[in-house]
Amino acid sequence: MTDGVGSERVDTADLPPPVKVVLAEDEAIIRLDLKETLEDEGYVVEEAADGKHALDALGSGRYVAVVTDLKLPGADGH
Repeated sequence: MTDGVGSERVDTADLPPPVKVVLAEDEAIIRLDLKETLEDEGYVVEEAADGKHALDALGSGRYVAVVTDLKLPGADGH
Protein backbone atom coordinates (compact mmCIF):
# COMPACT_ATOMS: atom_id res chain seq x y z
CA MET A 1 0.00 0.00 0.00
CA THR A 2 1.38 3.45 -0.88
CA ASP A 3 0.44 7.00 -0.03
CA GLY A 4 0.57 8.19 -3.64
CA VAL A 5 4.08 9.61 -3.33
CA GLY A 6 5.82 6.29 -3.68
CA SER A 7 6.53 5.56 -0.02
CA GLU A 8 4.95 2.56 1.61
CA ARG A 9 2.49 3.04 4.46
CA VAL A 10 2.53 0.82 7.52
CA ASP A 11 -0.78 -0.47 8.81
CA THR A 12 -0.44 0.41 12.50
CA ALA A 13 -3.22 -2.02 13.44
CA ASP A 14 -0.74 -4.84 12.81
CA LEU A 15 1.94 -3.40 15.10
CA PRO A 16 2.29 -4.31 18.78
CA PRO A 17 1.54 -1.49 21.22
CA PRO A 18 4.60 0.49 22.33
CA VAL A 19 6.23 -0.43 25.63
CA LYS A 20 5.65 2.29 28.22
CA VAL A 21 8.67 3.11 30.40
CA VAL A 22 9.20 5.34 33.43
CA LEU A 23 12.57 7.07 33.22
CA ALA A 24 13.69 8.27 36.66
CA GLU A 25 16.78 10.49 36.57
CA ASP A 26 17.39 13.72 38.48
CA GLU A 27 20.03 15.12 36.08
CA ALA A 28 18.04 16.84 33.31
CA ILE A 29 20.64 16.49 30.54
CA ILE A 30 21.10 12.76 31.22
CA ARG A 31 17.33 12.27 31.40
CA LEU A 32 16.86 14.07 28.06
CA ASP A 33 19.55 11.97 26.37
CA LEU A 34 18.12 8.71 27.71
CA LYS A 35 14.57 9.75 26.77
CA GLU A 36 15.59 10.51 23.19
CA THR A 37 17.41 7.18 22.91
CA LEU A 38 14.42 5.22 24.25
CA GLU A 39 11.93 7.09 22.06
CA ASP A 40 14.12 6.48 19.00
CA GLU A 41 13.77 2.77 19.78
CA GLY A 42 9.96 3.06 19.94
CA TYR A 43 9.36 3.27 23.68
CA VAL A 44 6.83 5.66 25.22
CA VAL A 45 8.63 7.47 28.04
CA GLU A 46 7.29 9.13 31.19
CA GLU A 47 9.98 11.27 32.80
CA ALA A 48 10.48 11.54 36.54
CA ALA A 49 13.04 13.86 38.13
CA ASP A 50 12.62 12.38 41.60
CA GLY A 51 11.63 9.18 43.32
CA LYS A 52 8.16 10.34 44.34
CA HIS A 53 7.13 11.12 40.76
CA ALA A 54 8.58 7.79 39.58
CA LEU A 55 6.62 5.87 42.23
CA ASP A 56 3.43 7.79 41.38
CA ALA A 57 3.83 6.96 37.68
CA LEU A 58 4.52 3.30 38.41
CA GLY A 59 1.53 3.15 40.73
CA SER A 60 -0.74 4.23 37.88
CA GLY A 61 -0.29 0.82 36.26
CA ARG A 62 0.26 2.29 32.78
CA TYR A 63 3.96 1.44 32.63
CA VAL A 64 5.64 -1.91 32.25
CA ALA A 65 9.29 -1.00 32.84
CA VAL A 66 11.44 1.48 34.73
CA VAL A 67 14.90 2.87 34.05
CA THR A 68 16.15 4.53 37.21
CA ASP A 69 19.06 6.31 38.76
CA LEU A 70 19.98 4.61 42.03
CA LYS A 71 20.23 7.86 43.98
CA LEU A 72 17.15 10.03 43.51
CA PRO A 73 15.81 12.81 45.69
CA GLY A 74 12.57 11.89 47.44
CA ALA A 75 12.95 8.12 47.15
CA ASP A 76 15.97 6.46 45.64
CA GLY A 77 16.20 3.56 43.21
CA HIS A 78 17.31 0.94 45.74
